[in-house]
Amino acid sequence: MGVALAAFLPQISATGGSPSRFHQQQHRRPRRASRLVPFREDDDDSSASSSARPEDHPYFFSDEIERADGALRFFATCAPGLEDVVAAELRASSIGAHSVKTGSSGVYFSGSWHTGFLANLWSRCAVRVLQLIAAADLRSSRYGQRSDPVYNFVKDAVDWKTLVVAGNRGKLRSFSIHSRVWDCSEVSNTMVACTRAKDAICDALRDCCGGKRPDPPDAYDAADLPLFLSLYRDKALLYRDMSGTSLHMRGYRDAMHKASLNEAIAAGILTMAGWNDKFVPGFGTFNKNVGGGRVLMDPMCGSGTFLIEAALMALNIAPGLLRPRWPFMKWHDYDKMEWKLCCKEATEAQVKAPRDLQLLGNDLHEGSLLLCTRDAKRAGVEHLLRLSCEDCRRYVPPVCPSLVTVNPPWGNRLNEEEPSLIATYMALGRFLKQYSSRADVYVLSGNSTLTRQLQMKADRKWPITVGGFDCRLLHYYILPPKTSSVAARGSGGKVSAIAISFDLQQASLTSPFWTSAGVEAGDLGVEAVGVFASLTFSRSSASSPASDSTKSRARAASRVASLMPPPALPPPLLLFAASSAAASFGWL
Repeated sequence: MGVALAAFLPQISATGGSPSRFHQQQHRRPRRASRLVPFREDDDDSSASSSARPEDHPYFFSDEIERADGALRFFATCAPGLEDVVAAELRASSIGAHSVKTGSSGVYFSGSWHTGFLANLWSRCAVRVLQLIAAADLRSSRYGQRSDPVYNFVKDAVDWKTLVVAGNRGKLRSFSIHSRVWDCSEVSNTMVACTRAKDAICDALRDCCGGKRPDPPDAYDAADLPLFLSLYRDKALLYRDMSGTSLHMRGYRDAMHKASLNEAIAAGILTMAGWNDKFVPGFGTFNKNVGGGRVLMDPMCGSGTFLIEAALMALNIAPGLLRPRWPFMKWHDYDKMEWKLCCKEATEAQVKAPRDLQLLGNDLHEGSLLLCTRDAKRAGVEHLLRLSCEDCRRYVPPVCPSLVTVNPPWGNRLNEEEPSLIATYMALGRFLKQYSSRADVYVLSGNSTLTRQLQMKADRKWPITVGGFDCRLLHYYILPPKTSSVAARGSGGKVSAIAISFDLQQASLTSPFWTSAGVEAGDLGVEAVGVFASLTFSRSSASSPASDSTKSRARAASRVASLMPPPALPPPLLLFAASSAAASFGWL
């Protein structure tokens, strides 16, 4: 119950004013995050593990968090479901964090300022990196016997004059407050928690600065000192936000398509798929195409988030290098030389692209591809992408991929106004079966009804929360199709209808009879084509060569029409398509 730790509420700026009444709105309970996407529990299998809840991890005030060894304490927030990925990033040699421990929607770790800088530079999947500055039990004798424990905790937490006053001239840094409240007896509303914290800081500054109050942050600009307050079961944690804005905002994208995938989510999926195993090992263990090359394909790439993130991983480019500004650069304890050293190390760690690296992208919308090209150019990876603007049903990749990642449109819910989504998923399923043979396929979907239209069975599922939606990352391994046997057909043997339907769909892409009629293999469902193919084959391999081919075609067309959902092909066009395709195979 509550809001995920990574979900930041609109900021409350330090604008001054007298403290508001503490008990106002105290009995309001936080709104439960609703599941807007219909993923039913019976759609999950035992392999789908849910993200950890706070009570599952006794990390509050444990020895690792409170040990007084001089190390700084951090918390890296992330999307629920990516905690293990972020933990692996923090343990990797590029960051080298200590005391790494997963929590709910984030990961705790410790280290020096050098470690914190590296986490901001190198973490591809985290949302923010927070540095712990104060912690307390609100039920202790110090706070529990006072009327306003949250207010008193924040006011006494640190020397606010040192943190907020900039330089000798007494200029005050702007600050902002975000909070998260979970099962706390003192405060049950995040807005009230933010207000009490803001009032406490303003009052502390007024007492030590002669009544001066900090100005609010400029419009559309991040505060100089972003703060985050976590209240969980009367335990209070106060952080400084080192990242300011979300780390998924790399810096190479100034405009986003409305359906673009979050860069941190895309990087997390790629890491889980084993694409970044050289630098973040331990993932992709379920992949079956081991050693199949470095060919990544996204048949519905949109603005190319998967492709650009995959290119940055292949070149080992730290995503934080693309960001020009950080809030910690204005802090009193900012170590400029240490930051420059971290940036230098990250720049020197870049590698050349592997020779076998190929990044294939396709999308129906030209505008999305223009965004992809522009963003890839700003990221310095445009030369690695091979883009195509085709319908998924017409796209023919130049090479067979070893890994496929795709985020097809899944909408908020399925209704009668979105029938095209069913056709989209059916077309995607046919495409994957046809052109992703022996490839590991990872599909992100937020709707189990649509996922079933792929007509494939996932062998692994992972829950991931994307923008508040309960989604699943599905893994498929595409087996090579069974091919039809000419020898068996000549001897009157039986051939699988599925195998012939696959060959029929392949031939239809180049058959002049088929294309001239404006008919695609995708217009005939797999089952319908299979019935047509098996009937036609049975007729062509019959012992009596004198069978009436016209009647055979009519029977085939009738069977296909009976299986196809309306509206499909009109009977004359269907009959023409069936007979033309059969003629192109030499069956009639």
